[in-house]
Amino acid sequence: MKPFLKAALSLLLAGVLLCHCVSADRPFRQVQVSRDTIAQNSSVGYRHRAMGPGLQVEATLYLPRKLGMLQRFLESFAVDSESSAFEHFNDNLSAAYVHIHNPSSQPAIFRTNMLILENLKESKESVAPEALPGLFERTNWKGAVKNVYNASMITLATIAVIAATIYCIQENHCDGFDVVEGFVNDTGRVAAAASKSEAIFSSITHRTELSYDRLLPAESTIPPGGTVEGLVFFERLSDMETAEVKFR
Repeated sequence: MKPFLKAALSLLLAGVLLCHCVSADRPFRQVQVSRDTIAQNSSVGYRHRAMGPGLQVEATLYLPRKLGMLQRFLESFAVDSESSAFEHFNDNLSAAYVHIHNPSSQPAIFRTNMLILENLKESKESVAPEALPGLFERTNWKGAVKNVYNASMITLATIAVIAATIYCIQENHCDGFDVVEGFVNDTGRVAAAASKSEAIFSSITHRTELSYDRLLPAESTIPPGGTVEGLVFFERLSDMETAEVKFR
């Protein structure tokens, strides 16, 4: 019976030594919302033009990506990735890169609230730059799974140490059982890491902080023959395939 117990304990210790706690997810990520990052994480719509009150607009609308069920699940699961952040961002807002041209011989005043996003059934006003979200929080499902795994490893380590201790007491020596010493040392390192929860345990919520690059100014004076350009955002329409940026 003793050789069997020794073999079983050896397998238990070896199994724990081969398994390690995984690193924690970062609790936040900074994402820059720029023309390039939007293009990388969206489908680019066609470029179109429209006339307004003495102004011309040329707009490229960025459409949400068409994802399969599995890919959409993975994007929502790995909330600390840039693509996941943009997938969440694109659920609520649509981006367009626009050029506003003044073809007249007189200066013209332009405001972003002059623009709308419109399809065959509905329209949305542009979102003022100061009203754009600066951050959002989501449940960190990947981190939660990591927490369960790490907690299991610590529990298994504790059980293995207790089993090794009982075995040594019963045998009254541990000669020839060198794996115990190595395991105890390794368990000590795990315990030290566990004492700092941020080292191996992830936050259940993940915060994404947003910064914006090259936004279309909320208001500007366009000189004769001049142009202003930049990103402008709208609330999502139910049908984006027929949507166009127009003057109200």
